[in-house]
Amino acid sequence: MKYVVYAIVLALSVPLYSQEIRLDSLWIKMGGYPVMAFSPDSKFLLLGQADGIVNIVEVETGTAVDTITLPKNGYADFRFSPDRKTLIVSEKKQITLYSSSTWDSIGVISGLPSPGSLSISPDGRLIAVSEYYGGIAVIDFINRRLMRTITRPSSYKGSNNQDIPFNNGRVNFNSDGTLLYGKNAEEFGSWDLTKANTPFVRKMTIGNRAVIGFTPDNRYMVQQSNYIWDLTTKAQVQIEGLELYTTQAPPSFALTQSGTHIVVTQKDTHFPLFINLHQKRLIQTNPLKYFTLTMCISPDSMYIARQVGTDGFILEKLQWGITGITDELITISDIQIVAMPTSHTITLRMSSRQSYPSISIGLHNVLGEKIGEVYRGSLSEGTHEYHYRSGSLSNGIYYIIAETPSQRYSVPFIINK
Repeated sequence: MKYVVYAIVLALSVPLYSQEIRLDSLWIKMGGYPVMAFSPDSKFLLLGQADGIVNIVEVETGTAVDTITLPKNGYADFRFSPDRKTLIVSEKKQITLYSSSTWDSIGVISGLPSPGSLSISPDGRLIAVSEYYGGIAVIDFINRRLMRTITRPSSYKGSNNQDIPFNNGRVNFNSDGTLLYGKNAEEFGSWDLTKANTPFVRKMTIGNRAVIGFTPDNRYMVQQSNYIWDLTTKAQVQIEGLELYTTQAPPSFALTQSGTHIVVTQKDTHFPLFINLHQKRLIQTNPLKYFTLTMCISPDSMYIARQVGTDGFILEKLQWGITGITDELITISDIQIVAMPTSHTITLRMSSRQSYPSISIGLHNVLGEKIGEVYRGSLSEGTHEYHYRSGSLSNGIYYIIAETPSQRYSVPFIINK
């Protein structure tokens, strides 16, 4: 039985695995697909075309199994709800809901100003629709109604007194859904949804570039085209080997479900660059090609879908691997976790700089469901080992998640028998 650990995160001062990724092309299609999303089980890929047709395609074969017809030029984004039951589509003047099992329409939320990028609160209670050049609509998803609209500056005067649009871009919820993070003209900050007038609070000043993505924990923000910001320290993240650039081309950004790895594009060629956020470095890949406009990674972290150029699409399988061990020292967190699977047991080695009165360590599948508990109790300063019997686990990606009262740590690994 062979196990491959493909990520070690939250390291303190222990040897780190050096990663490599191989991308193997599965199939290629012609035709532009500006909007795309994997189904929650990673078995299907939804490809939205400018003509209003959304093709539902089997990931492994590239075979279309169904279609959804939307208003031509009337939709901007779609994604699945946190409970995985509903496909949410941002259309012109409304949100349309579809069953993720039958693909039938199951409801409409009307009254939106215009379509925009979708963001969903972690508990699935709220939806934000952010116009690329304008305001934000906040929707009560439970009661299916528009709650409020937030106005953002949409343009500024150029040197010849012409109106030049602000690229405000995407917004995102904090962990409890009380704040919206995002760009407001030339400032980045938050809107307080608990207040009736939803005031904007400036957090830090960044350049006039659109926000294109956030990691699930909202610690990191990616700004067009490949600028990364740490929202905890309010500082730009320096990635070894990454050459920064900004462009008005469509945004290119993808990330694994755990948020430990993100993908942006590189200057000039716009080829994908894989980044290990905790090591702050690029991951070695086999030679890549094709100018990438939009992309996404499957929930099981095994596939990447890319629109290449203006009229092509490619789906590639991600082969995660380990090239060796480096003896680097990095200091990121108070806790370090290393997963070491064997044929029947997963051994976790955890080192902590401080004591915690309570901590829980669980094993989760790729859908985020807890399938086993490794340890629950107190944690003293120092190094500890915990063991979990893994003989019954099937092939796939799993996550070790350790939670303290104030923080949450996630370590993904692959089982390949």
